[in-house]
Amino acid sequence: MNETTETLEHEAALARDLGKQWECRVVKMRQFYPVDYALMMPLDKDRVGALAELKCRTCQHDTYDTYMISLRKVVEIRALCAEQRLGGFIVVRFTDGDYYWSLRSPRKANDPAGRHVGVFDRQRDVPPKGPGSVRYEMEPVLHIPMAEFNLL
Repeated sequence: MNETTETLEHEAALARDLGKQWECRVVKMRQFYPVDYALMMPLDKDRVGALAELKCRTCQHDTYDTYMISLRKVVEIRALCAEQRLGGFIVVRFTDGDYYWSLRSPRKANDPAGRHVGVFDRQRDVPPKGPGSVRYEMEPVLHIPMAEFNLL
């Protein structure tokens, strides 16, 4: 999905709130970098402590059983975090609160939905923007059970 001025403003507000909550400086990465933000260490403001993908959604956190995100995005963030031994997070602002998921979260064996890979079909899942508009895009996605998210 392309970043718009509106999505960037919502993400920036979430980044400010995240920085206050976790007492760290939150730095926006360049466009097209695999991850949105670097979370700087509280005691060493020039050292990255974690990487975070920030998203804003227009539904409550419990609207769906799982949170869907690009599998490629998760793989790229995990690789960057593993290479530098950093923490990694998906942080989502829902209409009823802010939630986060650690990329190091263990799978919960008793969760019937379970973390799983699916396919997002833009033609099926997102209506065209106008008459004659055809959008066809399929992408592997990771479905993360909402039970694995924590309230910020």
